This record gives sequence, structure tokens and C-alpha cells, in this order.
Amino acid sequence: MCTGECSLWIGRTLYPLALISIICNLMLFFPDWDVQYALNGQITEEVKLMGGLVGGGVMVLIPAFHIYMTGERGCCANRFGMFLSIILAAVGVAGAFYSFSVAVSGLYHGPLCKVGDEWKIPFENKDANYLKDRDSWVKCTEPKNVVKFNVVLFSILLLVSILQIILCGIQMINGLFGCLCGTCRDKDNTGHDNVNMTSLAITSEKKLYFLWESTGSDLARNPVTSPACAFPSLSPRLLTLRSTATTLSDNRLKRPAPSTTQTPTQTPHIVKKQKLSAEARKAKCESD
Repeated sequence: MCTGECSLWIGRTLYPLALISIICNLMLFFPDWDVQYALNGQITEEVKLMGGLVGGGVMVLIPAFHIYMTGERGCCANRFGMFLSIILAAVGVAGAFYSFSVAVSGLYHGPLCKVGDEWKIPFENKDANYLKDRDSWVKCTEPKNVVKFNVVLFSILLLVSILQIILCGIQMINGLFGCLCGTCRDKDNTGHDNVNMTSLAITSEKKLYFLWESTGSDLARNPVTSPACAFPSLSPRLLTLRSTATTLSDNRLKRPAPSTTQTPTQTPHIVKKQKLSAEARKAKCESD
């Protein structure tokens, strides 16, 4: 796998990860699927930091777009584009690490919820032991199932941010190799273009060959009509086709013309049929 293909794969993978991070962070603003808690400010502090929205979302999505473009056949698929991808991948690492830190803090301290008649963080000083003791989750009476809600979403953000850090770190190494050795995408471009030009020229030569073979026209031998003149850098295969076609055309012109005095051999069935037709016409004329 070349550096360009690796960038293409990394960019495609970072897109859904950034989208998942944004969606999870937005969902955390609405515990129990109710907007009143967000309007009243009764949500967990780590949610307000928007680690998944800003860090794992925007700060990863922008590098992902450029990383993907370095793998495409375009203006970014070059050494400078790879160098720029190193810097943007470092930004992605920073954003993913920010999302990772916020997710760890959110899991460690627990959610803000209503315990009795007071809004507080009941698991703040429990050293995250509440994650193992699910019976203690019933302390939070409002929002409903807020502990489970936060644990699931912050756990997803944690896993997504780890994957983002790994992928952006790989891209930093990949970008370094691409900056030093090239992306190999520009080389593929040139190779594909040459193949297409060669195929086009060979197809045109084949058409001229059929023209030579069928008519032997001098116009078909005119060098101006040959695509080899338009593509002088093509392989000698075209010259071989030209030489072969010219030889076949010369042989075609040297063939003796068929004699007009020869009469085709007729079968007795055909002769009998012709006699019957002549007799029928004669009988018709006599009747008229």
C-alpha cells in the first residue's frame, strides 16, 4: 500500500468517527430526551466542555478532509500536501486527546443529577467505583436513567477518541514518508494517462488497418491521419502495426482481379427451376 492509498483509507475512516463523536456530544445535552435540563443548566460540566463536538468532531473532521484529498488524484496528492497533512494530523491528535480527556473526566466524576431535593454530583468523590456498583445509580432520581445515559455516551466518546488518536498518529508517519518519497498517486495518474493514450492510439491504428485492408486507399497511408504523429512518444508497437497494415494493403492491391468471363456453376435444381420459370412466362404471354 502506497502513502496515497493509506491516506485515502485513513480519511474515509475518520469521517464516521468524527460524526459519531459530534452526535454523542449533542445527545449528552438532552438527558432523558428533554431540553429543559439544558435550558436550566442542569447538565454535567463535562458536557459543557464539548469535547466530542469540538475536539473529536471539528478538530478531527477538518484534518480528515485534507488527509482524504491527499489520497485522491488531485492538487493535494503531492509532497507539499503530505507535509501539510502531518500538521493537520497533529491538530487531529490534539482534538482527539481533548475529547479523550473530557470523556475520562465525565466517567470519573459522574453526572449531575437530583438526589432528594438537591442537584449535585453524588459520585464525585467515589473514585469511579460507582461504575461497578450499579445499585448506587438509583440515587439519581432526575433525570431518569441519567447515570446509564452518561456512562454509555462517554464510553463511546472514549473509544472513538482512542481510534482517532491512533489514526491521526499513523497519518503523521505516513505523511512523513509521503513527503520524502512522494504519494505515488501522481505516478499512477501519469501511468493511467499513458495507458489511455496508448489504447486510444492503438484503436485508431486498428481502424486505419481495416481501412487499408478493405480499400487500399492512399488516404489511409497519409502520415497526417496516423495517431502516431500525434503521439510520437508512444511505444514502437504502433510502428509495428503501421508496417503490418502497409504490407497487408500492398498485398491486397497486388491480388489479381477476378475474371468476368467465368460463369458460376449452377446446380441441376436451379437450372430446372429457371426452365420452369421461362415456360411459365411463355405460357402467360400466349394466353394474353
